[in-house]
This record gives sequence, C-alpha cells and structure tokens, in this order.
Amino acid sequence: MLEQVCAAVGEAHRLGILHRDLKPENIHLQPDARGYRVRVLDFGIAKLMHGAPEFAADPSSRPAALDVDPSWLQASRAGS
Repeated sequence: MLEQVCAAVGEAHRLGILHRDLKPENIHLQPDARGYRVRVLDFGIAKLMHGAPEFAADPSSRPAALDVDPSWLQASRAGS
C-alpha cells in the first residue's frame, strides 16, 4: 500500500502538484480483485510547483483524488 501511495504522490509531483496535506485520513483503500487500490484524496490545499502545466493553474481543474493502478507499479519495477 505504501508503494501505491508513493506512486500516487509521485504522479502528482510529475504533474506539478504538491499535496501539502498527506495524512492517513486522505488515503482511501478501495477493495479490488487484486487486493486494494489506493486513492490519495483531498487536494484542496495543494500547491502548484514551479513549472506546473498551465491546465493546473485553474484550482477547479485540480484532482480531488489520484488513483494508482497496481499494474503501474509492476510495470515500473520491470523497467528498473
């Protein structure tokens, strides 16, 4: 699960978004066929990092949650 949380936060950073309120209450575990899928929630006080894409400048376009598909983690391990 921690690996999925890190992947979600990493994806947010790749998009130029800094969460700023990461805590257990903002991590949701959603059961699926492979166990659990992690969702990082509540980007309400997120900040845009330097060099963030233009679409992210509009606060209404910020994600409410970031999903991580466990297959992404397997694919990233295979490439490393």
